[in-house]
Amino acid sequence: MPLFSPPRERSVYHIFTDLAQCVQTSSETLAETLALEDEARAKAFERLQAHAIDASELNHRIANRLATSLITPFQADALHGVAAAMKLCVSEMERAADLTLRLEIGKLPNRLLEILSVVERASELVVQCAWKLEAPKQLSAFDEDMRRLTTHASEHSRKAIAELWESCTTPSEFPACARMREVIGALECVLLAFQNLSRCVDLLRVKDV
Repeated sequence: MPLFSPPRERSVYHIFTDLAQCVQTSSETLAETLALEDEARAKAFERLQAHAIDASELNHRIANRLATSLITPFQADALHGVAAAMKLCVSEMERAADLTLRLEIGKLPNRLLEILSVVERASELVVQCAWKLEAPKQLSAFDEDMRRLTTHASEHSRKAIAELWESCTTPSEFPACARMREVIGALECVLLAFQNLSRCVDLLRVKDV
C-alpha cells in the first residue's frame, strides 16, 4: 500500500471542499428548477442531474483517497460517512426535482419555495463545514445551526401539508393534492439528508483525538 499521496493529487480535504460546493450548487439549481415549469424545468433539471453525477464521482475519489491516507480507521470511517452524507443531499435534491417532472407538477406554493430557501442556506453551512474538516473541534456549532435551519423548514413543511388539504375541497381535486403531497414528502427527505449530514459531522468531531 502506498505511504504517500501520488504527486499532484489534491488532499482529501480539498476534495471535500469540491463536494460541498457541489451540494451548494445543487441547492441553487434545485431552487431554480422548481421555480420554473414545463420544458424550462426539464432543461434546468438536466443540470441538476449533472451535479448528482459529479457528487458521485467526488464521493468515489474521497473513498479512494481515504483507503491510502495515513489517518486512523476511526477518522477514515467518519470522513467516509460525511462524504456519503453530502452525496445523499445531492441525490435527494435530484429526486425531488425529478418527481415534480414525473408527476407533472405546475407552479409550487410559496410555502415550498420557502423550504427551498432554507435548503440553500443549509448548503452554505455545508461549504463552511468543509473548510474546517481538518480541525473537527471547530465544528461544534455546525450541528446546532443545521438543526435550527431544518427545524424551521420542517415547520413550513407541516404548514404546507395543512394548507394543501384545506384547499382540497372536492373529490376531483384529490389527485392533484396527492401529487403535491408527494413533492412535499420529497423535500422532507432533502431536509432529512441534511440532518443526517449534520449527525455525521458531529460524529467526526466526537471521534477526533
